[in-house]
Amino acid sequence: MTRRIDRVAEGAAQIVVPERAAGETDQELMLRAFGLPPLPVQWGTLEFGVRIFSVEELLDLRDHHNPANRHYSDAVVHRYANDMRAGLWRFNYDSIKLDAAGDVLDGQHRICAAIEATMPLLTAWIKGLDRDIMPSLDIGRRRTLQGALEAGGAFRPPEYAATLRWLWRLVHGRDAIALKSESAVKFMEFLALVNQWNGAVVEAITDLYCGDLRTRAVEMFGRDGMVLALYAVLSIHHRGQVQKFFHDLIENRPSATGGRGDPIRQIGIKLGRAWRDKGTTKQDRLLWLVRSWNAWLEGREVLFLAGIPSAHEFPSIAGALPVLGW
Repeated sequence: MTRRIDRVAEGAAQIVVPERAAGETDQELMLRAFGLPPLPVQWGTLEFGVRIFSVEELLDLRDHHNPANRHYSDAVVHRYANDMRAGLWRFNYDSIKLDAAGDVLDGQHRICAAIEATMPLLTAWIKGLDRDIMPSLDIGRRRTLQGALEAGGAFRPPEYAATLRWLWRLVHGRDAIALKSESAVKFMEFLALVNQWNGAVVEAITDLYCGDLRTRAVEMFGRDGMVLALYAVLSIHHRGQVQKFFHDLIENRPSATGGRGDPIRQIGIKLGRAWRDKGTTKQDRLLWLVRSWNAWLEGREVLFLAGIPSAHEFPSIAGALPVLGW
């Protein structure tokens, strides 16, 4: 005797369940119907296997074990749910990933879709994973860089994400700075910078946007990742000096003996005009800042030539940041 399954989210209308063996549970019977092994398996601190989550279990995961995920995409959930109802959803060992507390790290779109379809979900699952893997997961709706940083518990994710984008450009040199878009950059290339640069990035954000100067810093720079990335890079070898340079710039505090060519005075004027000139790019502002920083650090004057494009005024930034090997 056999019977058909018609309400399981795995395209299960085509699956025929065999006769129940003695002492076999519903879960074991269903897995046998799909030709799947009797799991779960324990390996160290991890538990993994294949199982069928009931709608009630899925509701519990969604409502009580989904604290750190971004809001799911309704469009993705509806699309998945429609496939499940139509019997088009296929089991492919793509897993629901849970941490040691049972909180969802990956799989919320599948969970919400099965709930919307009011169907149990046949899926692989892993429990006991470290939450540190969460930023690397790209699920249902593509995870943004900011979203990945939020999931990983990064400090002030909006500013951090903007900083990483420009930090990638600085690390990869002049050609990367000229890019109009980072769309070709692999997502994980940005995240790979976090381990190496986290301390410098957090320090830059804290100093410019969390202290007493934050209001003036926002007025001068907006929340510009380029400025934060430059601060982080320069702080590697000039930690005290870079703080003073930016503080003097934000507070419009040229040196007491500085004349017309004082770097703080000159870059302050230049940046003030740049905000009014919509033809000015962030690359222009980066070049001005680097040139002013070099002059300030060496105790010399600097003059920007009015009316001459930056490319002529400062054609190359090779050597401007020797720490990066330019």
